[in-house]
Amino acid sequence: MKKMLKIVGIAAVAVICFSMIACDDSGDSGWISEGGKLTLTGLTAYNGKFIIVRQGTTFYAGDSYKGSLVRGSAISGGSSELNAWEVIQGGQFIAYSKSDQITLEILVMAQQEYDMATLGQQLAQKMPSNQMLMTPEEKAGLKAIGVEALGMALNVQFTDGIGAANIMMILPTSN
Repeated sequence: MKKMLKIVGIAAVAVICFSMIACDDSGDSGWISEGGKLTLTGLTAYNGKFIIVRQGTTFYAGDSYKGSLVRGSAISGGSSELNAWEVIQGGQFIAYSKSDQITLEILVMAQQEYDMATLGQQLAQKMPSNQMLMTPEEKAGLKAIGVEALGMALNVQFTDGIGAANIMMILPTSN
């Protein structure tokens, strides 16, 4: 009996140790990256930053999402590869798979992760009245919520959920 308890004890310790080793402690659990694809180039000035693309609240592109949280895609070598999602009724994200042209807003961000509901409200309050002639106060307001640069009205042609664009003009929030 004593031998049996020793074997069970060793087995229990082995199971616990194996579970701890196999457990994903990276904090990435639940993040979804599958989606359509969007490639953006012309971003050399923003290497090391993150990019999120949106069309109101119905389309987002970035690295991954979890609920209303969206992670921006890293900008490296002057470009970024983003996953694209359509947001359907009820706030559910689905892989973007359409063939159409859509007008997008480009946000170069200081941090990687944002709650899009909160960011959307902040943008609505701080969006410049004329994106081509932002006042210093408007630039400061955007910078305060983490927006490093803003690109408006980028038209992107998607085919079966895949699109690409060269960013010709993006407006920095700092001089």
